[in-house]
Amino acid sequence: MATDRELVRQAFYDRIESDDAFFQYFAEATDDEIQAIADERVNTYISEAITLLKRKCEVELDFTLDTESDEFDEDFTDEEIQLIGGDLAFEVYIGRDVAKMRTRINTFTSSDLKALHSPANERNSFMAMYKQLQQDNIAKIADYAARDRLTGKFKSVNTDGVGYDT
Repeated sequence: MATDRELVRQAFYDRIESDDAFFQYFAEATDDEIQAIADERVNTYISEAITLLKRKCEVELDFTLDTESDEFDEDFTDEEIQLIGGDLAFEVYIGRDVAKMRTRINTFTSSDLKALHSPANERNSFMAMYKQLQQDNIAKIADYAARDRLTGKFKSVNTDGVGYDT
């Protein structure tokens, strides 16, 4: 069996549904062109999300993608779809704003910064939100890594090796 990458993209789209700016592209682009551009962006976020997951825990999947069918070779659980598309890809997306924010701050003069409505507070609030998002995702990854991916039961270590709590 396989998992359609569209399912993972949809988890991301569900997470950002109130972000109108994500779908704002050139006025002359058709809806299909806009969707194709958005899908490519999300595919990049998903790829980076998978890398984040692999760096933070040992996964049983290899995440092989068949680009012709746009499907992952493995069957993902609902938890994996949400973790990759809804949580980690969202962190990657928000991380892009961190980079943009730092670049924008460097373009302002001190008088520009004083004229803006509390940019330091807004920056601090955004960074606090981003750091909390990262911490939440670390906890979600730890929970995912501690469970059998198919049964959801906690893994346990005993004298005979790794087992599962019943």
